[in-house]
Formats: sequence, C-alpha cells, structure tokens
Amino acid sequence: MTTSPEQYLSITELTTRFNDSIQAAFPLVSFKGEISQCTQASSGHLYFTIKDEKSQLSAVMWRGVATKLTFVPKQGMEVHCQGKPNIYSGTGKFQVVVSRMEEAGEGLLQKRFLELKSKLEKEGLFDPSRKRLLPFLPRKIGVVTSKSGAAIHDIMTKILERMPIVPVVLYDSRVQGEGAAEEIARGIQYFQRDKDIDVVIIGRGGGSLEDLWSFNEEVVVRAVFASSIPIISAVGHEVDISLSDLAADVRAPTPTAAGEMVVPRREDLLTNLERFERSLRNFDLWFYPFSQRVDDFESRLSRSVQIRIEQSRSKLEKLRADLGTIRPDRYLAQLAGTVEERARKLRDAVQRRLRGLDDRSLQLDRRLRKFDPEQLLKSAREQVVFTERRLRQGVAVSVREQKQRLREYYKMLQALNFEKVLHRGFSLVSAEGKFIRSADELHDGQMIDIRFAKGGTKAEVKSGVIDKPKSAGGKKGVNGSSKQGALFSS
Repeated sequence: MTTSPEQYLSITELTTRFNDSIQAAFPLVSFKGEISQCTQASSGHLYFTIKDEKSQLSAVMWRGVATKLTFVPKQGMEVHCQGKPNIYSGTGKFQVVVSRMEEAGEGLLQKRFLELKSKLEKEGLFDPSRKRLLPFLPRKIGVVTSKSGAAIHDIMTKILERMPIVPVVLYDSRVQGEGAAEEIARGIQYFQRDKDIDVVIIGRGGGSLEDLWSFNEEVVVRAVFASSIPIISAVGHEVDISLSDLAADVRAPTPTAAGEMVVPRREDLLTNLERFERSLRNFDLWFYPFSQRVDDFESRLSRSVQIRIEQSRSKLEKLRADLGTIRPDRYLAQLAGTVEERARKLRDAVQRRLRGLDDRSLQLDRRLRKFDPEQLLKSAREQVVFTERRLRQGVAVSVREQKQRLREYYKMLQALNFEKVLHRGFSLVSAEGKFIRSADELHDGQMIDIRFAKGGTKAEVKSGVIDKPKSAGGKKGVNGSSKQGALFSS
C-alpha cells in the first residue's frame, strides 16, 4: 500500500488515538497482584509495578489518592487495584493510573486484627472486670444489624419463642462494606439516649474475615466499650471471634444464641412460679421446719451464754485469790532493781558514745592539720610563680625563634627580588602582558616592552632588529643582528 505524507501521524497524535481507544474499551480495570519496585517521588506521586508469576504492569498513583491510603504500600505486598489504563506520551510506556488500592488476603487482615487487638488490650478495652451482667428480664431490647440479613430473623425468632411480650427496636445498619463500621457505631450510640433500652445486641450472620471485618474496626470496638448499656455481640458463627466480641459484656456464638441469652423462657418462668406458689401454700413444709431451727438455735445460744458466764466467774475468783498474795514492797524492789540496771546500761552506752566522739574529733583534727589552708595557699602560690616563670621563658624563646625565622624569610625574598638582577645590567622583555623567555617567541612587527633597572621603553621587531619607536620615551633602543632572549644586558 502507498501512503501519502499527509496520512502519516505524529507520535503525539498516535499516542492520543491509542489512549482514546484503550479508555473507550476499558474505562476502568480491576486487577490484583504483588507490588514491585515501589517508589514515591518528591511530588508525592507513587510509581510502582504490579506483577504475578508470568507478567508485570507499570502503575502510577497520584498524590491526592496516595495520601488517602490507610496503609503504606511496600514491595512484596499483595493488593487489589482499580484504575484507568493509558499510554504515557512522554515515554510511550503503557501504564495504569490507579485510583483505588486495598490490601489483599486474609493474612494481611489477620495481621491488622492482631495489631489492633494488642493496642486496645493495652488500653483495657477487653478487661473482664468491667463486664456487666445482663438484666434478667429486660423492658426493651435494642438490635443493631441489617433488616434484610439473617441475623435479625434468627434473633427475633428466639425472642418471640421465649418471651414474646418484650419489645424489640431495630436500628437498620449495614454490616459489611465501606461505611458499615460507622453505621454500627452510630446505632450503638443511638440506643444510649433511650432510657427504656436495657440491653443491646449487635451482630450479623457468618462469612469470611473480610465480610466480618466491620466488627473489628476500632470505631465499633470503642463504641461498644463506651456503652452505658450492656452489649451482646453475636458476630458470625461460633468459631468467629471479633474484637467487638472481646469488648462486649457478653459474647454470643451466633445470633440465635443471642436471642436465647437476652430473655428467659416464658414457660420456665411459669413453671417456677407454680412451684413457688405450691411451696408457699404448703405452710407446714417450709415454715415449721424454719421455726424448729430457730428454737434449736435459741437453746444452743442459752447453753453457750451459761458456759461463758461460768468461765468468767472462775477467772474472777482466781484473780481475787492472786490479789491477796501480791507484796507491794517486793514488786517495788523488783522495779527499783530493773531501773538501776537500765540506768547502768545507759551510762555505759553514753560513755562509749563519748569515747567514740573523742576519737572521731582527734581524727578530724589531724585531717584538718594535714589540709591547712595557709599551707595549701602557699603551695599554690609557689606553683603559680613557677608556672608564670616557665611561661615567660617559653614566650621569650618563641619570640626569638619567630624573629630569626622572619629574618631568614626576608633574606630569601631579597635574594629572589628580580630588581637586583636588573641592577646587575639585565632587562625584562614582555609582549602583550607576557614575559618573553626565548628569541623564538619574537616575530617581525611585534611591539615589545623593555624594562631596565631604572625606567623602560617600547620597541618594535623589524627584520631581526629591535628598534625603538621614535615616539617612545625613555632610553635608547637596543639593536642586534638577530633575535635575542628575553633578558638583555645593558
């Protein structure tokens, strides 16, 4: 086929058409894979590669989307993504502009579950000591779940079966997906304002960890913890444990079990009432045995009192007999001996203490003499004088050395002074600001500067002869039959 020049497309036009075709066919793509080569630019944009076992795909997430992520994307992380495919015109590279990213797999959810559980457990949200008992027969029951789910059906079936007279109030809430956790938390807070609600049930039917995740969100767990009303958590099946289960006052293994826990069976209550009524009517069976026990207690109490009285009387007689045998003079003499012995021990202790203080005083006096302030000041003064003498000597030596070094440097500078060389009959030749070191550097018609020990002149090189221009001032020109070196003798 022959194509006219007008039919050829520019690269930009071709890329634009490719993008239009791709985006028309795939306005939004959903895919999953493993993150590889993840880099965040200084602009905040996220550049990464999504790969599986056989293929890989370049992707970019703009800063506005990246800042809203609830996790930090890392290499090796499994993710679910949604975005729009396009060809980047700058490099012609195919990529997907990701607008949504979520962590994939229950392993990652389990990790988040354990991290949040550890955090809330340290704050005391799961402390068993704060859990409350459920009311025996609640006046009204609140339920937070979906009105279209199986959980409300199971709960209501059991409540109507066991105690149909107790009213139930439903707060319709999503129990799965985005925003479900916030609705569940609002439902719990809603029932806090109703003074007739004695207990609240939250829950849903079974599902995967992702399906039940709303009941693991921190906002739900904190709402359960803050509730002033006892909470029953009935999430999933018996094997499913959620964080709301741990924070609730009572965990029900299933929504059906929650309906059984919250109210007693009407038939059981009626049976117990009938049994109590029969017991009350049979006066002889319960009252007379109780009266007999009272009589028996009275008899035992009377005997115990008599025994205590006899024991006290015997002790009093013994004390009265002992009082007659007490000799006050002997008791006073014994006390006097005790006082004298304690006085002697006190004198000995005081003398030992005084001797110890005298020895300590002598030791301190010797130490003070050893560290006489006048002697220390004299020694310090001598040390200062000695140090000052050493410093003066050191400074003097250093000054002499510096002067000698300065004289040597001066002599070296004088020896290198080119003006002395000029005074010996030599001159300096330069051209265009550069010194001429060789006759080979001269050429016909070149203007040169010649400097003598006293004054200088300009000259022009002509046919191997250096002539002084007639207009130049200073000394006469220097002639020669051939080009000479840069340093001339006068």
